[in-house]
Amino acid sequence: MAVKEELKTCEAKLNALTILAGGLSRSMEAIMGKGGRAVAYKMGRDGGKRMANKIGKAGNINEAIEKLTSEIGDLYNIEIKEDGGEIELTTNYCYIREVIKKRQAVGLKPAGTLCRVTRGYLESVIEEMTGKKVRLKLLEADLDKDFCKIVLKQL
Repeated sequence: MAVKEELKTCEAKLNALTILAGGLSRSMEAIMGKGGRAVAYKMGRDGGKRMANKIGKAGNINEAIEKLTSEIGDLYNIEIKEDGGEIELTTNYCYIREVIKKRQAVGLKPAGTLCRVTRGYLESVIEEMTGKKVRLKLLEADLDKDFCKIVLKQL
């Protein structure tokens, strides 16, 4: 198969997965309400735990995020900024946001069910790698400028 044909096939499969993820997200919300978000969060936490076990321990939150981004840089691009005791994360690329951007015409939006996957994933990875409980809170999401700002609080 020629490279051009392979690329077309990959793009078609990616588009199909994007449609599937969007439909699944909307259906979960419609059927389960807030329970759909809880399922997505749990999916993310489970994936985060598996990834943390693969990557190993980290001495602190910054090291955990750096190790994570070096492992999965194709899925997330995360910048870390510390201001006093607060840590702010900026995702300049997030594969979940790409799905939302492509499916916003059918009602997907930031901070919805799909974003709960990312929240659960990142919280779990950091907790497993550092042994510290954390919570993430979305401060701002801009689909046009392609970023999300998240505050990370250590509990």
